[in-house]
Amino acid sequence: LDQAKKIKLEQLERKYLSEERAMRIAEEIKNNTEYGEKMILFGISQAHCLMLANAINKVFDDNEEVAPRYAEAIISDNSELNITLKEWFKNPKRKPYIAVSVDIMSTGIDIPCLRFIGFAALTKSVGKYIQRLGRGTRLDPKSGKSSFTVLDFVGLCKRIEDNGKGTPKENVK
Repeated sequence: LDQAKKIKLEQLERKYLSEERAMRIAEEIKNNTEYGEKMILFGISQAHCLMLANAINKVFDDNEEVAPRYAEAIISDNSELNITLKEWFKNPKRKPYIAVSVDIMSTGIDIPCLRFIGFAALTKSVGKYIQRLGRGTRLDPKSGKSSFTVLDFVGLCKRIEDNGKGTPKENVK
């Protein structure tokens, strides 16, 4: 790595990858959700996802030694466990209640009971943003879910210029 890239990486880590910041995010999640509500939280890296999951488990007093805990990192390092974690996550009444992931939970997963999408990482890709947001759009008459909430810890919605109402455009024939 050249010196400029190294400095930018260190700035990024100081800004986003700190235990203190992870604990603040975990506290905000606890303050803005009810116990047991399903959420996908998107992190920057596998290490960041593990840090966030640990902070969330501390805040929710989940000191279990074995999975599933309140929050679990669903990351490529855990590939053998991921199938099981995803199946548990789909069950509205079973831990983990929060799945923390970089990209694995962005596509190809249908969890109708999902009530929250959390952003703890930026992306420049509008497509990736929409994919991640789309995880919350499934309706779930069984659990009474007809909407979802975004918890944006990094200002991603503002950066993407998403006001939560869509962009009114006329249909063109």
